[in-house]
Amino acid sequence: MDTHTLTRLKTPLLALSVMILLWAMLGALDVRNQTSAGYATDGNNTITQVIEGGPAERAGLAVGDYIRSIGGIAIEDVRAIAARGRPEINEIRTIEVERDGRTVSFELSYAGLSDGSLLVAFGVIAIGVLFLVFGVWAFLAAPSATTLLLAALGVAFSPAFTVGPYFESATVRTAVGVVLLLLITVGFAVLTHFLLVFPKAKPTLARRSIAWLIYGPAAVVGLLATWVLIVATAATSGVNVFLRVLFGLFVVGYFGASLIAFAHGYVKAAPQARAARGLNLILVGAVVGLAPSIAISVVGLVAPQIVVPGAQFLPLGVGLLPVTFAIAAVKGERTAQVSG
Repeated sequence: MDTHTLTRLKTPLLALSVMILLWAMLGALDVRNQTSAGYATDGNNTITQVIEGGPAERAGLAVGDYIRSIGGIAIEDVRAIAARGRPEINEIRTIEVERDGRTVSFELSYAGLSDGSLLVAFGVIAIGVLFLVFGVWAFLAAPSATTLLLAALGVAFSPAFTVGPYFESATVRTAVGVVLLLLITVGFAVLTHFLLVFPKAKPTLARRSIAWLIYGPAAVVGLLATWVLIVATAATSGVNVFLRVLFGLFVVGYFGASLIAFAHGYVKAAPQARAARGLNLILVGAVVGLAPSIAISVVGLVAPQIVVPGAQFLPLGVGLLPVTFAIAAVKGERTAQVSG
């Protein structure tokens, strides 16, 4: 990509960044209005964790309960639940569950987020801001096709992390959800693309079909998930399992491709080049930032009933990724310019 084109992209990129930062600010202002039910599920409506002293425990809910309805609306009726929206703090809704073959009802009073949950919520928003700010900084500091990908990664991931404001209209919430979903799927593809070109373009990029291989699966998954989000009226067990498997394969596939691309570049580079081009920095950021999240995810899949102390804070380490990626990219680009 020529210098003139890169220069022309700076202004629209900065304008878009300002809008995303405003989105993040509105999301941060809304955090204290969010509520907690005090339980977690396996993604298929079965309670796997009840927070001690939380609303669910006070109401009488227990691990193993299968949720049938909330506030008189069947849990599978996603349209009706979405239309009703989130509960207010101290609002009471009837939770109907299946326990030991019988149906039991509980009155649950929603609470505001705990201090720990508030810290996590603000931390996640901060991660979104880091993805955006450091991605854009890398592009402005060392304009290139490579750092442009990093800026695109920030634009894709940041709105999803920062959540944004709450909309009363279910239609608007659905539309926003679709946009964020598409951005996330594209973001994973951009991450893989970035690691295929950094610090040097991999031979695979010479293939004509490479763009389809990088972005095609993300587009298919994004459009399929969008179709489910817009058209599906019932969140049956089959639909829930299908979506979990689909996104599981999607994330594993792109993370796997990204890992292979990085490993290829790291192994091929000489020890001195690894330091000079920022590969060691990315390695440290990836290990420190992702290892805790991966470990927690594995525990959640294998033994969802196990509660790891402080587990909610561990994923915040992901914030190291945009910082180390950006610094490494700028370092690598400047080193390439000097050596070139």
